[in-house]
Amino acid sequence: MRSQSALLGRPFARQSPECGADLLESETDGLGHPDEREPPQDVSFVSSLAAVGADGPDQTFAFVVPQCRGGDPGAVGDNADRQQLIVHSSPLSKKFLDIKLTSTSMVADMAETVTDPDVIHRTYAEFGGDDTSDADLVALVAHRVQHPREGHADSFILHAPLEVLARAALLPWVAPEGRAISRSRLVAVATQFEAQPAMVAAASSLSEQSPESAAGALVAALSNADLEATDQAALDLAASVSGAALTNLIGDAVLPSVAAAGHAPIFLYQLPRVSPRGEAATALLRPLARELGRFPQLQLEWVQDRPTTGGSAAALADALASVPQLGLPGSTFIYPLMHQVDQQAAPELLRPALGGVSVDDARPIILRSAARAMIMGPAEHAPYGWSHCLTMSQAALEIAPGLKDPSLGVAVAASNVVGFLAALADVPIPTTVELDTPGGSFADAVTDGMTSAAGRAFHATDDELGAIRTHIVTAACARHDAHLVKYTLACLDAMAADPPAARLYLAAAATLLAFWTPIVDPDDPLGGARSPT
Repeated sequence: MRSQSALLGRPFARQSPECGADLLESETDGLGHPDEREPPQDVSFVSSLAAVGADGPDQTFAFVVPQCRGGDPGAVGDNADRQQLIVHSSPLSKKFLDIKLTSTSMVADMAETVTDPDVIHRTYAEFGGDDTSDADLVALVAHRVQHPREGHADSFILHAPLEVLARAALLPWVAPEGRAISRSRLVAVATQFEAQPAMVAAASSLSEQSPESAAGALVAALSNADLEATDQAALDLAASVSGAALTNLIGDAVLPSVAAAGHAPIFLYQLPRVSPRGEAATALLRPLARELGRFPQLQLEWVQDRPTTGGSAAALADALASVPQLGLPGSTFIYPLMHQVDQQAAPELLRPALGGVSVDDARPIILRSAARAMIMGPAEHAPYGWSHCLTMSQAALEIAPGLKDPSLGVAVAASNVVGFLAALADVPIPTTVELDTPGGSFADAVTDGMTSAAGRAFHATDDELGAIRTHIVTAACARHDAHLVKYTLACLDAMAADPPAARLYLAAAATLLAFWTPIVDPDDPLGGARSPT
């Protein structure tokens, strides 16, 4: 395992983590924060995952800083019961693997296609194998994943572009001994995606339009549920703009949509930071756009009538602490969860609180609420419920500065948290976190379970933080699940954006890793390969 010298990087730093640069700064303004009852050790994180430039060992693709229980097994029984619930032969663990909270209520088939490991290894060799740089490998994978498929997207197809972006962003931070499996996981996304039948034929030609015209055509096609026009417009737009420009052009139109499981903001947020050579990454918009166009009627409606004044950060914090427990609305899919609160609970709670609250003031309130839910909410909702509570809300917040009206991002982010808390929490989530300090190593704590892992990360010393971060990233990138890599990246971003609560987000990432650690996924095309950490 790598040393703890690199935790998070300076923005646009030109050192790679493998160069041994000291990317962790200790300062007098530490992580401890009375709101989260953080431990007293002082450390400060400086920025999002660093830019890794051409002078790194692998000429890695650029990172761009986007503009802008506790998880107790007791929630589902004691530790022995929890092991029974999540071993791979358990019906409940199979439910976790099959019924993923990533679709609308209209998705007909969630089955995933398992590809032959030989195909993955052969494709890796065709891509150049170990001689291919990370940048070129991501570009090759992205090119394979940009072509939409016919029919309703299952969980894998929907997540494939997002999984590519998340794995690409985390790859430079994987321990050296975990790079081989992490790169193979990237290739596996491409081969599994291509194994899905009925690929949509590419649009016949690229029309020459201004970015504004192409964006307007895409928005119109989405609203009309015209899938062929949507694909053509998405292809035209991808050819005319970089990823960084997409939010300003289409963000306000797609952010309220709960089609494609409400994942459009995650794509818009993550795309600019990963810049493979060529325009393949921007063309990853195509599969997502097709799912947005399939169900344009699925929207968060109340946010269109959101207030512009009269709120405060304190009122927003009070609102999120007062979410009623409504229970599941007959489904665990994203749209029913959000629709349940759209007409009454969200507007009643948020209208008096949101008006005039800036992104910077809203960010720690919303992100901490989501992270606390992972640590202290019912454990069975960790993989596909609480993980989305953070990733979806964070993305809406972080793209907000690029919107024509940033208040839309704040309203959608807060609504997402309300939707998840109302449906999935069985009691109000406490506004402070208190975790015991387990002994032993972090690896031992992960094996011991979710609460132990969270406590070990939460109480880590300054010298341990980098190693824990590396362990989590390396283990997440070695596993099959897209949600785990997405959530791990979201937690690291949250640590950078909200340094006073950085240990809270690290504990949340550790919680989800510990949930997945004992599970063997029968649909894993690489046969349950594990990180060597």
